[in-house]
Amino acid sequence: MGNRATLYLKSKQHKDSQLIFEANNHLPFFWILLLDLNIIKNNKNDFIKSFSSNNKTYESTFKINIENLEKNTVIALDYLKKNYPLITEKFKSFSNYLKETISDNDIVLDFLEIANFSTATDLINNIENIIKNVEKSIRLTKNDFSEYLYKETYVYLTGDDNLKRNASFSDFNLEYYEEKKALKIEEQKRKNKKMNYIFFIVSFIFLLLFFYVYINFEFKVFIWWGIPFLWWSSSKDIITGKGWFPKRKESKLVKIFNNGNQKTLEELPELNTTEKKGYIELTKLCCSIETQKILLPFLENLKDFSNEEEYLSTLNYVIDYLDENDLFFIISLDWKQDIETLEWEIKKALKNNFGLETNLPNIDDYEKKSVSFHNVFEDFDKPLREIKFQMGFIDTQSDEYVIVIHKIEDKEKVIKAIHQIGYEYLERKTTV
Repeated sequence: MGNRATLYLKSKQHKDSQLIFEANNHLPFFWILLLDLNIIKNNKNDFIKSFSSNNKTYESTFKINIENLEKNTVIALDYLKKNYPLITEKFKSFSNYLKETISDNDIVLDFLEIANFSTATDLINNIENIIKNVEKSIRLTKNDFSEYLYKETYVYLTGDDNLKRNASFSDFNLEYYEEKKALKIEEQKRKNKKMNYIFFIVSFIFLLLFFYVYINFEFKVFIWWGIPFLWWSSSKDIITGKGWFPKRKESKLVKIFNNGNQKTLEELPELNTTEKKGYIELTKLCCSIETQKILLPFLENLKDFSNEEEYLSTLNYVIDYLDENDLFFIISLDWKQDIETLEWEIKKALKNNFGLETNLPNIDDYEKKSVSFHNVFEDFDKPLREIKFQMGFIDTQSDEYVIVIHKIEDKEKVIKAIHQIGYEYLERKTTV
């Protein structure tokens, strides 16, 4: 469970409001940088009372006007340049988008739900201390970094929680982004379908003519006719945008955050032998031969990311590599992830790694609840066990679910491998 909050525009002349961004896990660090001590002081008591009372008189909101925005973003940019320069440009994009949007309105930070803190007082005191440290240019503590900057949660927007590094913030107005994304996908599908359709019709005509020439003309005519046919067949990638056997994209994970400096993979320390063996053994137990051919060379050269600020652990880096390369092995799901994604990940892992399929629960039965909904994992684990497989969970002590699909008979080996990489093994099983 994580903090839920929204940023919205509040008109000074009307009661209308417009959603800008929504955060459904960690409170984004960029949002904290919009506040100052005066804003906190003026709203602190009402904020605390709003979570300790059912009286709707009290609000959990913090209003930011254009003067606040101008002043606080200058302070924030100075702080980021000195302490976290790699995300300075991202904050500029974010703050510029807000300045273009705010006009004569107020921006309101509204807390819908708090978690990761025992009380509202703890949360607001924590935010207040961070703002004091920002004004003094003091870097975040390890705990605050994990809470607010871990894996780019300083943006955390509904619709795309993993904001791509070079994206423009103007693309992440929720409705605009979702519409743009959907249109782009549909347009690409339409183009691919049309070009593939044309390609195969022309190929069929070529093939018929190819055989006709072969039967009715002498060999040298057949050879000359075959040249354009072979050229056409070899040009599928040019004509349709996708070749017969497309190459897998290489991972772009080559730079990380480290005290404001970019560091290449070669500069990182080697991963210890025990952890490396654990990742390799887990790969052999849970992946197909084809996936192993891709992963094992990567794992043999794996570095230690446990002290790097962007990832905080080697496991997080490995998961990012898998995501970048569409390898369905270690599955990471946020606590609020939709059940449809869980279904899709399980199907892909089963099919790609073991060549199997099974009937999974109907996602419509869950009324679009998240994977945290009661018994979801148990329900999806049951059909896996019927085909001698199961879900195993890597306990990362966080609000995410990290899953591997493995054979039931390999459970003890999987547990040992997970222990070697530094984690405990959990499982969900419906009792009969």
